[in-house]
Amino acid sequence: MAPASSYGHAPAIIAEATKKSDLLWLGSDDWLPTAAWHIWHGDSAWVVTGPGEQPLPSIRDLPTAAVTVRSKDNLNRVVTWEALVWRIDPGTEEWDEVVPLLLAKRLNLPDGEGAAARWAARCTVIRLEPTGRLLEAGSTLPADSGALPPRRTRATTSVRVPFTLGRRRRI
Repeated sequence: MAPASSYGHAPAIIAEATKKSDLLWLGSDDWLPTAAWHIWHGDSAWVVTGPGEQPLPSIRDLPTAAVTVRSKDNLNRVVTWEALVWRIDPGTEEWDEVVPLLLAKRLNLPDGEGAAARWAARCTVIRLEPTGRLLEAGSTLPADSGALPPRRTRATTSVRVPFTLGRRRRI
């Protein structure tokens, strides 16, 4: 169970950037950054991982993770911060507080309100609590995107679009 708050309030840049972005990139020394939807509640980011949800390799076993936040406007990185990783157990006060908020934000739930029971049985709710340590911000942000180059493939895209009945002509 996570303590109420080990590090006090998150620095303003962490809180503001994370609140405004719907997507985080979570990584560590052991695995490449992975995209994850989240909510910001209190002074922490909250994610769900497990069967039927976003796959986040071994995050629940890590003591800390690097959290990269992108800008919603131009998709550039804004900040990368260090987070303590807390696994939240079903039935705790934190679970009861945050799961309804996560359910409200989660799109296309296959089981609707039954998702809370599925999360309790098979998934993990994770609290990402900022330590206050900025790993990258401002002038320390790399100039490149950090994206891996696409894999080589024989697949191609046709240049010419075939004639289709009912399609509007471009002007």
